[in-house]
Amino acid sequence: MNSTSERRIVKRTVAFCQVLDLDHNFLGITFDLTLEGICLSLPNSFSSEINFFVILKPTHADNIPEVIIKVQPIWRKKNHSEYDEIGGKIIQIWPEDIFKALLIYYEKGGPCGLIA
Repeated sequence: MNSTSERRIVKRTVAFCQVLDLDHNFLGITFDLTLEGICLSLPNSFSSEINFFVILKPTHADNIPEVIIKVQPIWRKKNHSEYDEIGGKIIQIWPEDIFKALLIYYEKGGPCGLIA
């Protein structure tokens, strides 16, 4: 997953979660994810030069708890005057079983995770 074009050949699940820092401050949102990778919208002031931890908080799934992930940034694209799109490899997940439940939830529920 070294480039934007490479990520397009991998099946990605559209998933909108709130992205929080480890102090539970809101940072941004997720666009999509897989077991290995993620695409986030974060403030362009956010430093993503090194690996970083974030909390994923499902916005429409009260039955799925928050998940902490460690992201290795791969690419960054300026999307807006205040937010950038950041793609990365997920290198650590806690707890992993909750992350898998979250991914299944979004795979079954469609773009925003709402089951029709």
